[in-house]
Amino acid sequence: MANRERVTAYLDDPNRSLMVSEDTMSHIGHHIWNIISGWAPLFSLVPPERINIITSYRNWQIFGGVTELYPDYVMRVGSVVRPESADTVYELMLERRAISLVLIDGYTTSAGAERIVDWSRQHCTSAFHAEVEAFRRSAFPLVMITIRTDNRAWTDQQNGIACLINELARDYPQLGAIRFI
Repeated sequence: MANRERVTAYLDDPNRSLMVSEDTMSHIGHHIWNIISGWAPLFSLVPPERINIITSYRNWQIFGGVTELYPDYVMRVGSVVRPESADTVYELMLERRAISLVLIDGYTTSAGAERIVDWSRQHCTSAFHAEVEAFRRSAFPLVMITIRTDNRAWTDQQNGIACLINELARDYPQLGAIRFI
């Protein structure tokens, strides 16, 4: 076993620190509902001062990650580390003898959604804001679609999704569809 002495010392230490790790997710839906959604419940239950370390993979995040979405909480945490890989998180966990938690939730609170929207608005150009507003005025309801071919069995997604949109448009003539790439 690699690192046997370090792992043994880690397991023997009764005074562990708490490390909360922000996982990565390349799909926008999973990123929001599985990753970002975990922070609001955590911060409502655990004072940030009780969290010793947060690891945030900012370079792989879609909406800024915890450091940008919750700066008012993160500033009260012991330290923030921006790891390059999962191996770095593992090394940090052993080095600081931390219990590492990865947050995952399946429900986005309205407060969490508000933070995502605020962050998004701050990071878009005024021209993009105008384009979105014009689209919102001309289309209802709005549906966001992603096409995933890497891990899905539906081999004809593109045509199938087009058929779904056309069927929805029969009941909702003002339907707006957004394809997220």
